[in-house]
Amino acid sequence: ETTNMSAVLHLGVNPIVWSNDDIPELGGDTSLETCLADASAIGFHGVELGHKFPTEPRALRAVLAPHRLQLIGGWHTGRVLERGVEEELKALGPHLDLLRAAGSKVLVYAECSGTVHSVRGAPLGARPTLGGGERAWASYCDRVSALACVVRERWGLTFTFHHHCGTIVQTAEEVDRLLAGTGDEVRLLLDTGHATLAGADAAALAARHARRVAHVHAKDCRPAVLCRARAADWPFLEGVVNGLFTVPGEPDGGAVDFPAVFAALHAGGFGVGNARWVVLEAEQDPGRAPPRAFADRGRAYLARTLAHAGFQVATPPPPPGECDVVN
Repeated sequence: ETTNMSAVLHLGVNPIVWSNDDIPELGGDTSLETCLADASAIGFHGVELGHKFPTEPRALRAVLAPHRLQLIGGWHTGRVLERGVEEELKALGPHLDLLRAAGSKVLVYAECSGTVHSVRGAPLGARPTLGGGERAWASYCDRVSALACVVRERWGLTFTFHHHCGTIVQTAEEVDRLLAGTGDEVRLLLDTGHATLAGADAAALAARHARRVAHVHAKDCRPAVLCRARAADWPFLEGVVNGLFTVPGEPDGGAVDFPAVFAALHAGGFGVGNARWVVLEAEQDPGRAPPRAFADRGRAYLARTLAHAGFQVATPPPPPGECDVVN
């Protein structure tokens, strides 16, 4: 039982547990209704967007309302590196309009210029990197900061940057450089699975940047598969189909030290003074990892481990607006 009652967290889930966005045959026959009904029955308070969701605000709210689920946020395939700020805003605008109209407060932004994560057969070692040294990083960070400021000022959404394997911001060093070159308008989406695959210590990353973390994707890696993936420089999607990722609470033990991650976030003030989301996520083959059973197990583990770290984990479905992320 926690004594820090101001640090309130809500648990959400990403629909990729049921249906994969990059490999349509994984969960392709699973309906959105099944995903939402399962998520609600398990006890999640919200979901992130997936490719099966309506793209019109009224229709989106209508599919969520019967399940008492909030829209947490949604991924955007960002390309501000190659497009520049103005062109990126044009591409991003409709997505932001949808998020705001549906009640979301969080943008999940990943820099996908030249990414290999969604290219079948492309090893992670072939990913792009930001050449040009400090000048290139300064220029890129300026673009991200400018974009984040407009997202906050025009749409009222929190800009969270998703470090992601296969992109120019994959390693712990690259996360450090991004956050050092931007201000508080740019928040970090801490993804424990991507950090671990990239060779980072997720707990150390959390400890360094807890003040900037505004969103968490909680997923684990199976250690034996992780070793094979690194040794053979697997493509990202090869890891997915071979069971690299799993939900927190793996019975045989995972690669992520979640108690240490959550302790670091709590010590750094994550969630204090406002509610935040911790989102269960795991790209898996639903034929081998039954989504409802895995999501149920993962949620129970997250609730237990977060509470042990000192967080208050909300249990009833929160009323609209309670889960706003403070900008």
